[in-house]
Amino acid sequence: MFEANSFRLVIPILNEFLKKRFIQYYSIQLNTLQEEKKICILNFEEIKKENIVRLFNIIHQKFTEMNPSVKFKEESILEQKFLELIFTKADSNTRVMKLSESIIIVNNNTSIHLDFFSINLDKLDNQDAFIHNFVNIINNFDRKGYLTINFLCNNDDEIKFSLYFTELIIKNEDSFNTETNVNSFFNCNVMKRQSIRIKEFHNYLWRKGISNNSFLMKFYSHLFLGNNKNDSPDLLKFNQEFEQNLLKNNVKFIRLSNYLLFIEKTFLFLTMSKLKSEFIQRIIQKYLPKYFIYILILNDQDAKKLLEIKSFTSLKNVLILDLDKFSNLDFKIFKQQLENS
Repeated sequence: MFEANSFRLVIPILNEFLKKRFIQYYSIQLNTLQEEKKICILNFEEIKKENIVRLFNIIHQKFTEMNPSVKFKEESILEQKFLELIFTKADSNTRVMKLSESIIIVNNNTSIHLDFFSINLDKLDNQDAFIHNFVNIINNFDRKGYLTINFLCNNDDEIKFSLYFTELIIKNEDSFNTETNVNSFFNCNVMKRQSIRIKEFHNYLWRKGISNNSFLMKFYSHLFLGNNKNDSPDLLKFNQEFEQNLLKNNVKFIRLSNYLLFIEKTFLFLTMSKLKSEFIQRIIQKYLPKYFIYILILNDQDAKKLLEIKSFTSLKNVLILDLDKFSNLDFKIFKQQLENS
């Protein structure tokens, strides 16, 4: 088990080890409260312990040489991270029980409900930023859990993966329906409740898949392998800060692209480093008048040029911003406009 900060740094290397059959599978686990930390779990299946040690040392050396930021977990820290899905530390008093579709973990005077949901990507209109969007929405709804992505290599040497979300519920009286609310926000059935039998619980602990829903990596590499290289550092930095401010103000959103945010199912926020009139025109034609559109150009000179184009400034339900106007924007306006609509 090790920790990394980026999918881009680990997935290509681990996929090569999968194809060489050094490992039978690996899983990446994201705590929804700590999206930036990706915990990777490797599975070795060998009869001889020395073979496992040899293969592990090869993988360890590879990551140490190529990416010193990867941090392997050892001893008590390894045990803690492995068991954190249920408790900080399990003991002989820990009990696993089944209640309806939930698994209940009881340890001394503490209990926690685990609800499991498979993830289906097929019906999503926009898949590129799904993982980031999903974690944001779970946090928007003030829920807690783990998104787990399990990777395997099939008999044709193709990498496939499956995703599932495990929700951790502490309060027994919690009646919030995560599945309904998340599916409603995505406007499709992206989540589906899964019933896990007690005898299958070890699959969850070992971070294996919980359903037969799987996807070929070659069609979904954009999910994991990062931003468009053509995007400017200024745009990426702005996007990160903007999203953090939306979260602080409890504003729900999903990212459609590095340029577009869909906010509270009512507003589109288009951000660009430089003026591209034809691109803006296509966005307006596609989304107006269904949604209110904010347009922000980060370059001051280009923002002034856009404000001089009457075909844009005269449009109803389109608001053009420069950085000065954006800095004075009250984020609560997204909630207020929604309530008044």
